[in-house]
Formats: sequence, structure tokens, C-alpha cells
Amino acid sequence: HVFASRTMALRRAFVDAPDALARRFVVAGIAHVVLVPFVFAFMSMRFFLMHAQDWRDKKRYLGPREWSPVARWAFRELNELPHLFEARLALLKKP
Repeated sequence: HVFASRTMALRRAFVDAPDALARRFVVAGIAHVVLVPFVFAFMSMRFFLMHAQDWRDKKRYLGPREWSPVARWAFRELNELPHLFEARLALLKKP
């Protein structure tokens, strides 16, 4: 234990034994390295499951993207013919 039971001050044995403290840090580091893949897998699955319904319904994050009418109006050049404008938009959708 780090603290004395009644005074809540650091125990003298804890301060005077730097080797024991170094060993504790090494054990904590090894435990961290062992547990990180499991925590990463859990957090990834949790993120996916929390947002999958939104992605499916709203299509904001994944899937095809659509131009809003305001964006189409802002992107269109002055007096541009509709078929040329659609061709330019088709070029933007290609990877």
C-alpha cells in the first residue's frame, strides 16, 4: 500500500524502495500492453454498433453522396447547359 492507514501520508518503505516502484511500473506496463488489443477491439465494436443505424438511415457517413440543391446551384457556372453540368458532376463522383 502506498499510504499509511491513519495519517494518509506516504509510507516510508514506499519512498525508500525505488526498485519496488520500478517493478510496479514494469508490471503495470506489461498489463497495459496485454490488455490494449482487447480494449481496442471492444471500443471498435462499440463504436460500430452505436453508429451503424445512423449510417444506414441517414447515409451521412458511408455510401453514395448527393449534392444538395444549394450546392448544385453554387457549383453551376453562369448559363451552363444542364447536360454539361451533369457531366461535370459525374466526373466529381468518380474516385
